[in-house]
Amino acid sequence: MKKCYNCGNILGDADMFCEKCGANVGNANGNSNINFQGNNINGNSNIDYNNVKGAHDYETVKTSKGIYICNALLGVVMAAMLAIAVFANMKGSSSKDYLNDDYNQLKENIEKAGISFLGDNKEKFDELTAMIKNIDSSDEEEIKDSIKSLNNVVTELKQYNSKVKEYSDKIKEYNKKIKENKLTKQCRSYKSASEKAVKKLKNTIKANDMDSLEKDFKKVVSQCNKYGDAQENYAVWKKYKDNIVQIDETASGKDISGNENIITNRNSALEALQEFENAIKSGMEQKLNTYKNELITSVKKYKNVVNNTEAKKKVIYKYKYLPSIRDNYDSYGNEFVAYDSRNYVMDVDEIETWLKGKGATDREIACWFTLAINEISARYGAQFSTNSLVVYFGSKSWYQNLGDDPNKIRSVFTSAEKSNFDNFGRKRNQYCKKLGISSGAKEYSYEDFNYIANNFAY
Repeated sequence: MKKCYNCGNILGDADMFCEKCGANVGNANGNSNINFQGNNINGNSNIDYNNVKGAHDYETVKTSKGIYICNALLGVVMAAMLAIAVFANMKGSSSKDYLNDDYNQLKENIEKAGISFLGDNKEKFDELTAMIKNIDSSDEEEIKDSIKSLNNVVTELKQYNSKVKEYSDKIKEYNKKIKENKLTKQCRSYKSASEKAVKKLKNTIKANDMDSLEKDFKKVVSQCNKYGDAQENYAVWKKYKDNIVQIDETASGKDISGNENIITNRNSALEALQEFENAIKSGMEQKLNTYKNELITSVKKYKNVVNNTEAKKKVIYKYKYLPSIRDNYDSYGNEFVAYDSRNYVMDVDEIETWLKGKGATDREIACWFTLAINEISARYGAQFSTNSLVVYFGSKSWYQNLGDDPNKIRSVFTSAEKSNFDNFGRKRNQYCKKLGISSGAKEYSYEDFNYIANNFAY
């Protein structure tokens, strides 16, 4: 028994080649009596090489190695192809999920915007839906472009819906002022035109008429601006009409009989008011600013003439004034924050400017108007329920609590007092709203009222 010198495999004595590795082992044990195709070696002959066990195995081993290498290479190739297929499948699956998510997001955007696709937009959406259902055979870029395009449509329609709400709210606000100011037919025609323009834009949005959106919106802006300008002009007209009435009341508290300067300026103010009104009614837009400026200037002149006259003020009072001040009002003048509030209509804007000039804060200004309102009622013996007012007026020598309800006392106010009471109230409310506080007297202490009376008597 012998072993292969190359791999150690156990061999037969007659083996010329190792069955395992194919090594030539013919002379491994010193055996030279082997005949290679009839050639005599060391005197031994007639040994057929081809019949020797293991003689063919060398070629077999070489062939096996080749097959092994080929199989290995084939395995590598197949593994690579499998990896590519898996990767491609993963990529396709990922793209599908991504596009489905975008499509679902688009549907959610449509729902949140509160719109419906119609016409070309509906056709595009239906085509997109069909592509999503057959996503494996659909063009990915085409789906992406379609989703992007439809999202842009949703955004645009949503923006115009927002603009519709904005201008609808403006019209509602203008409508309130029309009712308050009892505006004329001309202004109401602007109201009608604005509402029609907004309605048309709504229908354009609903119909998805993308080509007409901007044009219809410009129409809304144009009509609403005209309506807004008309409302503002009427507000100016009413303001200065009321101003003339207030100045008339102020003049009535003075001995102005025969004062030609006052009469002339009053007539000029009334004439300017009428011209401005006529211009508004006739839609004379090009002349409105001219007539408006003339009105403002003439009313201001009338007011200055009346306020600057040195004529003696006529004391106006009702029989229900407290006996202590009925005939001695002037002697208590330094105890009132708004001394002239019973004699003529006071200009709250001028008072506001004066208070600011004296360094009053917003809260102190609100307190001033609160005290001035209650001061009017106190002259008639009103009974107050707010402790700070009870203490404050209780400290005044002229005040007497007659048990009268402040709300009922208004019926005996002079016309000037009624106007002042209302005007003071509006100004007070304006400041309280600005400060975020209650408009009631309970916001202030006795010390607050006393400070105002001592430092800001007008």
